Amino acid sequence: MLACPQGGARVGEAKKVIEMYGWKYGKGYGGRKIILPLSVKMDRLVPDTEKKIVMAFCEFGKASHFRARGKKGVANGSIARKREMELADSVRAIFETAGWHPHIFQTGSCDCKCDRPTYLYALCGDIRVSEVPFSKLHNIALKEEEMFDGEYVRPSDDTLDRLRKRIGEPDISEDIAIDASPEVVKIIDGILKAEGLSEIHDLDENARTFQSGAQEYTWRKSEDEAEEEARKSLTDDPELWKMAVQSGHTEKGLDEWVKEVLASDGWAHVLCSYDGDYGVLNDGTVYWRVG
Repeated sequence: MLACPQGGARVGEAKKVIEMYGWKYGKGYGGRKIILPLSVKMDRLVPDTEKKIVMAFCEFGKASHFRARGKKGVANGSIARKREMELADSVRAIFETAGWHPHIFQTGSCDCKCDRPTYLYALCGDIRVSEVPFSKLHNIALKEEEMFDGEYVRPSDDTLDRLRKRIGEPDISEDIAIDASPEVVKIIDGILKAEGLSEIHDLDENARTFQSGAQEYTWRKSEDEAEEEARKSLTDDPELWKMAVQSGHTEKGLDEWVKEVLASDGWAHVLCSYDGDYGVLNDGTVYWRVG
């Protein structure tokens, strides 16, 4: 895969694309090799092979982001950006057909308002995966061999299998079932089922946290325990109360202010800093995502 600041392109890969498609390259910011967008014949590109369309999209993205300085460089970057967006719908359709949920739009932004943890998006000439269920890594750039089988995009399951071989972490679920206390095993099992997860990659039983892929969760035995923890957090660190007093939002003392905050906003407003949400298991255990 061409592109990118974080673990991306190789010079040999750029030469391979030139040989395959006849695209021409020049120098971009910092001497990077970037495509000359006018060398790509758009009228011949769509419809064409899936790989050619996706690679052109990525090359345009790289050329737009790493455009050279000066009038000519800015002009080439602007053309590349325009052509990148002209291909966005085709690229999204290609990946959707392969089984992905892609956040790739003509606006160049994540216009999809879904809350799926795993999706594709484009960045600086890369096709990236937000997160996967078998690794703690986020925003993973896919390699060319992981995305394509010949001139076609691989099915998403195939790509994920290949990605697992590259970055996958050991599933320690069986070890936890043996080593952890029955109560913890039951709680983790409940959270996994509620969140649609299947693997565990780390556990800190004392801190009551576990990792499943890029998602980390914690739990408390009840909402009462969580509320008491939130109360202690606000009381032990009164900075928010001081700010509220200074701004004129309250004239109450610390303890009364804490009671008011918990009564109006709830404990999750204090503890669930990742997304403000939490879940409740059948036995009353509350849990939330912390990372």
